[in-house]
Amino acid sequence: MQTLFVFVASIVHYILNVMKRLLLKITKSAALIFLILFVILAALIFWSENDKTVIEKYVKNERLTTVKADWRGTPVDQKGRFVNHEFPFFAFDG
Repeated sequence: MQTLFVFVASIVHYILNVMKRLLLKITKSAALIFLILFVILAALIFWSENDKTVIEKYVKNERLTTVKADWRGTPVDQKGRFVNHEFPFFAFDG
């Protein structure tokens, strides 16, 4: 009986050690993936902050009638994206 108990205990101990090593590998992999994703996200945020919208010109279709006689047209930034004239930091690729 005691031999059986020692045998079962050693099997349980072995299984727990294997599971502990596996969990450690998974944790290391998850931490590495999280770190890579964090760096990518930080780079995207930094890049998007450097993308300053400056109204460069106004585009207007002369064949269309407008309600406002002095309307200059739709603002466009330096990259050719339409810009909200009230909030110029929001550019639309359209």
